[in-house]
Amino acid sequence: MALPPRGPTRLQPTDRSSSVAGPDSIVDIHALARAAATGDRTAFSALMRVLEKPVHQIARRWTGAAGEADDVAQGVFVSLWQVLQAGRVPDNPGAFLRRATLNAC
Repeated sequence: MALPPRGPTRLQPTDRSSSVAGPDSIVDIHALARAAATGDRTAFSALMRVLEKPVHQIARRWTGAAGEADDVAQGVFVSLWQVLQAGRVPDNPGAFLRRATLNAC
C-alpha cells in the first residue's frame, strides 16, 4: 500500500456551532482544553466534536481503513484526556492531536 505524500497535515476545527464558538465563530480549542484539564467533561466533549473529523481524516489517510482509523482516533482522544487530567495542557492542542495521530498510525 502506497503511503500518502508527506507534507504538512493541519487540523482545522470543523464545528462552528454557537455553543462553543467565540464572537468570530471560530472555536477556541485552547479554552476548551484548559477547561477539560479541570475535569470539565462537557468541554472535553466539545473539543472532541470539534476535532474528531480532522483526526479521523488523518488516521484514515495513513491507515487506509475506516475501522482502523476509528481505533486510532479513539486512542488519540484517550491520550489527550490522560494528558489533560495530568494537568498538562498542550500549547497547541491541534498540533498535539496531529502528532499523536501520526504516531499512532
